[in-house]
Amino acid sequence: MATVAISDPFAQVPALGPERPVVWPARIHRKLANGLEVVLVESHNIPKFTGELYFRSGNASAAAQAPGLAEITAMVVRTGTEARSSRRIEEDLRRIGADIGTSAGADTSAIGFNGLVEFSSDLLKLVAELSQQASFPEEEFERERRQMIEGLRIARTTPSFLANERMRRVLFGGHPYAIVAPTEAQVKEYSLAQLAEFYRVHYRPGNAVLIAVDTAGGIHYPVGDLFDYNGPTLLVSRVLHKPEYSSEQALQAYDAVIDAVCQDGIEQDELEQVKVRTRALT
Repeated sequence: MATVAISDPFAQVPALGPERPVVWPARIHRKLANGLEVVLVESHNIPKFTGELYFRSGNASAAAQAPGLAEITAMVVRTGTEARSSRRIEEDLRRIGADIGTSAGADTSAIGFNGLVEFSSDLLKLVAELSQQASFPEEEFERERRQMIEGLRIARTTPSFLANERMRRVLFGGHPYAIVAPTEAQVKEYSLAQLAEFYRVHYRPGNAVLIAVDTAGGIHYPVGDLFDYNGPTLLVSRVLHKPEYSSEQALQAYDAVIDAVCQDGIEQDELEQVKVRTRALT
């Protein structure tokens, strides 16, 4: 019987093409007077608006007080504000086609958001409310507590979870990083007062960084005003309502306004005049 030779499909692998450069969108990084860091990025792909508001405190910050406290605080923050109930939040998000999620890790707590650019202002207002005016409804707290306990019961039947718990104890010993999750008993001892105190101490502008990407171009909402910054509104891109002006040009103009206020103080009518003059700079 004749043997049929089969050619090696990998014998003549084509040469690699030239390496294509990666061009990252320009970032604008500012720190407001209240301590909030703002990192803004423009991209011109699809009309989406997305970002994260990070707080530099997580479960490790409260490990000695109550393991897992940052996690359940983040869960309950999402369920209501002084102006909106949990149901109202969901209705408002559906109306603008957006989504908000909260989370916490060992070192950070976060409010993540994404939606359509045309509703970016409404979405960011809600993020600001959650970060400053969470109401901690008791019924939502109890619901989240029950779900957390049920999740822990399931997790502790999983070999990978148990192995990870053991490994972290070996690696980190008495350090807060050794704690993967609280026990059921610890979760049952949580109180609303503990959540509210963690929120008061850690959810503040000086402990936060806002990272936002506006993929339509034109991040033009009043970031500073929303996050309790009393200086001139920080407007980014299209502040002059002309797309040919870059974000950096707009910021340079408004930096001049901020400098004038910080150095000399200024009345509202004078501030408007300075705004007009600084627009002419670009």
